[in-house]
Amino acid sequence: MKDKLKVPEKYYDVLPEFLRGENLSEELTRFRNSILWCLYLYDLSEEERKRVIKKLLELNIEFLPNFDPIQTILGGKRKAEIFVQLLKEFLQKAKRIKKIPSTHLAVSSIYDKFNEKFFHPFSKKEYKVLTAICKNPLISFRDLAKKTGFSVSGVRKIYLKIRDRLRFTSMINLHALKLRHLTLIISGLSKHEEEHLKNQFMKSVWLRTIYSFASNPELLVVSVNVPNDVKFLKEFLRGIKSLEKLWKIELYDVSTICFISNLSLYNPKKMWEFNPEKLILRRLKSDEDTCIRCVKYFSISDLKLSREDLYIIESLLREPRIGIEILTDLPTNTSTSTWIKRRRDFFNKKILVPTILILDPRLKHDGILITESQEKLTALKRLFLSFPYIFLYNMQKIYPNTCNALLVYYRVPAGTIWRFLQVLNNVKKKLNIKKIYYEYQGIGSYSFRRFLHRWDEEKQQWVWCKEDVDVFKL
Repeated sequence: MKDKLKVPEKYYDVLPEFLRGENLSEELTRFRNSILWCLYLYDLSEEERKRVIKKLLELNIEFLPNFDPIQTILGGKRKAEIFVQLLKEFLQKAKRIKKIPSTHLAVSSIYDKFNEKFFHPFSKKEYKVLTAICKNPLISFRDLAKKTGFSVSGVRKIYLKIRDRLRFTSMINLHALKLRHLTLIISGLSKHEEEHLKNQFMKSVWLRTIYSFASNPELLVVSVNVPNDVKFLKEFLRGIKSLEKLWKIELYDVSTICFISNLSLYNPKKMWEFNPEKLILRRLKSDEDTCIRCVKYFSISDLKLSREDLYIIESLLREPRIGIEILTDLPTNTSTSTWIKRRRDFFNKKILVPTILILDPRLKHDGILITESQEKLTALKRLFLSFPYIFLYNMQKIYPNTCNALLVYYRVPAGTIWRFLQVLNNVKKKLNIKKIYYEYQGIGSYSFRRFLHRWDEEKQQWVWCKEDVDVFKL
């Protein structure tokens, strides 16, 4: 089956010369795979596409995380049509210029144009529905009608109108799946060293994401989801320490993730009203306008997971509101009753926390900041309720020293980034802000599907080997 499932040769003809070679980097190989399969899947009939996707999911072909052709094509006929059109325009341009600055900028440029075609300001009615959905992404139309005061048919009509401007996803309790979430920061790299490490780490099935910043090109941030196994963690730390011979290394253990969007900053007429100068002194207009979705990592001792369960979890990570139609795409023969029960259990037990993201191209400037302190950082977390869009990672620094830490990924509206950075620098010492980086350059987050085949159902643990650790050594 693996030999039969190939992209026809005609699709290679649209590629620019720099994507046709055999000795491509890991990143460019994934970029090429994403392009080819996106174009091929788009041209298939609906019935043939479902058949091919089901086989494709079994092969674990490596794509760019921020350019998953399956999700792109299954996002709806009109959206797929526009994306493929923009992709073809990019490929024509790439043939002329014969190179791209980075895959991140290439994919971002396509998605920026794509989002602009679908995005327009939310009306007052749409805003009211949006805030209710943000509080509870799994809310039914009937309950949504009660919350907003609109009719059931009315909220359904509004929801369908704004659906393309939203992304439903889930956050996952990794400890329940016997995984640890570690973040590694490597600094002091040359451009060549950064590319070398990036290609080396991308070979690991446990890699979640890897990124750098235009503001600090000598830096690399690596996030991994690794087996919560004492032997693995010891070997992993030993490998990380070997990198210290050449570069500065810092390692953090993540315990909680929160997504926060302060919708009180959104004005349906004026868009985002984000004033960085008032950031520190700001008081929230209303807690009702702030969307906070958090997942805390904790173990569940009596939880037994099958390979089938893990595939269900992975599908709900991509789309928590999805219905039983997903069963045709799962590589397992899951019954309808099993899927419904397990889906309910995963949400009720807080293994998964549904979340909604606003796809607003005007929130275009992003980066991270990191705070460290021996004290608790509870008061500081309150400050971040004033941000329009952040992911907040509560962490414990575990190497080379130990302390409490927060990593904050932020997005701010166009035209505010320099004032925003100036405000942060002014209060840097007071708030224990250790690092501020901006202009994110990354490849997105890899799917959990990459390592689901490593789950041992009988022993209820992840299978790993020496090569898994060697990837992170010098």
